[in-house]
Amino acid sequence: MTLLDVIPQLNHAELTNMGGVGFQDHTQGSVTFMTQSRTFRTWPRAWSKHSSSSFALPNVLFWQSYFGLLMRAMPAEHLVKALQQGAKHLCEQPPAEAEYHVTFCELFAGVLRALRKNSDLARSLRHQAWSVLHEWASSELQQASQDRLKEWCDAIRYIVQGTSSTLLKLPLFPSDSTDASPDKHETAGAFLTPLINFAASSGTLPDQGVLSCKLPPIQHLSGDDAAATREASSFDSIKQLRVFMALLLEPAAVEWIGSDAA
Repeated sequence: MTLLDVIPQLNHAELTNMGGVGFQDHTQGSVTFMTQSRTFRTWPRAWSKHSSSSFALPNVLFWQSYFGLLMRAMPAEHLVKALQQGAKHLCEQPPAEAEYHVTFCELFAGVLRALRKNSDLARSLRHQAWSVLHEWASSELQQASQDRLKEWCDAIRYIVQGTSSTLLKLPLFPSDSTDASPDKHETAGAFLTPLINFAASSGTLPDQGVLSCKLPPIQHLSGDDAAATREASSFDSIKQLRVFMALLLEPAAVEWIGSDAA
């Protein structure tokens, strides 16, 4: 059994109906240790609570930490291949097994949050990760029900903000340093560009360097023959707007959009 089969069962009791007395996965302790509350403060901030009860912060933090470790331990091409295989495995599970699809949403959030930094390695992997994950993320969002859409709203917000802050006194890895140079600050939010583009138009591979607003218009189609098309088109547009509105709940995203001079 692999992580991709184990993690979906953790912290998803309402989806799996396996959370009763006596259920205890042997990996529960490891995941809890890596994501315990004394290391990470509560997310999101109290003024704006998260949307979904299924989007499990411990799982997201696990994927973020695990991917960060793999970045330092594996060649980039092997890591990207593993990410592609993992996304395929989770997304190809039957729709009735919702825990796998929620886990992909958590994986998506954890990986892209881990790639927020502006190092050469993070930038290169971020481009490749979007190329690998976009197809699956777009499909999952397109097929998402009202309930599953809530997880995507939380995932988008998490990528922007992450946990409110960490209580770690020292950098977790030697390469994690705080460079206060102006160039660093100007590009610190570069990871937000493809995320904002995805939130505005999930059907198109997001541009990595330029913000573009392609929010779908909500149009009225008259005539009885257009009823089904109108209903599907409107629901897709509303889902896209909800994801984009979730993004705008985070001040960092609004600030990055406002700083765009294009």
